[in-house]
Amino acid sequence: DFWHHRLARAVALRQQLNLLQPDGACRLVFSEADQLSGLIVDQYADTLVLSLTARAMFQRWQVFAEWFRDHFQAVPVRRILVRTDANMLRQENMPEFQEVLVGELPTAPIEFLENGIRFHVDPVGGQKTGFYLDQRNNRATLGRLATGQMLDICCYTGGFSLAAAKMGRTTSIMAVDSSLSALEQAERHATLNQVTGIDFVKADCFDFLAHLKSEGRKFDTIVLDPPKFAGRQHDVTHALQAYTRLNRMALEVLAPGGLLMTCSCSGRVLSEDFFQAVMLAGRKAGRDLQVLEHGGASPDHPVLMSCPETQYLKCLLCRAL
Repeated sequence: DFWHHRLARAVALRQQLNLLQPDGACRLVFSEADQLSGLIVDQYADTLVLSLTARAMFQRWQVFAEWFRDHFQAVPVRRILVRTDANMLRQENMPEFQEVLVGELPTAPIEFLENGIRFHVDPVGGQKTGFYLDQRNNRATLGRLATGQMLDICCYTGGFSLAAAKMGRTTSIMAVDSSLSALEQAERHATLNQVTGIDFVKADCFDFLAHLKSEGRKFDTIVLDPPKFAGRQHDVTHALQAYTRLNRMALEVLAPGGLLMTCSCSGRVLSEDFFQAVMLAGRKAGRDLQVLEHGGASPDHPVLMSCPETQYLKCLLCRAL
């Protein structure tokens, strides 16, 4: 009854937010933020993916999976997949585990809609549960405001670039990532949405920004969405230095009056420290910044006030003077 109550309460929030759509995607359970530490549940259209990040929750996986099988009726469900988080196996002394409670393993990517854009997700082989749903609202904001020549650094599978191409007023988009597989998926997403004109580039973000500066390139809109820089507490100082450097280099190729959307997904980096890192980057680049919006994760990733680490995603939308 204890677990069932907390699962029902978590799902009720997403229903209250009107985020449960048959062809959409939503985080149904967000670990500590829903007082279910060690359990992530994501919905991708007709598929639910339960990701177990703690041994205590792994030992109870059937309780959670069977509750969703028997009680979750907000959208039609054809498949319920349960898996352990590969990044946590050693820390939590968990075995690599995968179980299909309902349906069968997908033989093709699962398609869903976000902000009217079609995406494919691989819940078996993809990062985390297959997609980063936390940037939904920030992608929509960027999409509405992007103009001119846009640079998308650490583009992953193209979420920000596609939003700008479909909703914004961009004239060109250059999307950069160090992962070839991510870029290939981004190109497939562009084809899926009948989007042309995005130049996908495989490169290290720091090296490529230095290259753009040497060429005298300027962009009207820049997105920085790097991977986690601080995996552990002792990495925080180095992470803040990396954020400062990355933002300084981006500001050096941002046109006057241009928009910079800069993000940090490092939970151990506090919001005020990230803010200071971006401000320092502006000083080093000789640019003053107007903060237009200070955002975070989409509301299906709530912040539990008694667990400040749940405010892991920081997103600043700035205008560079």
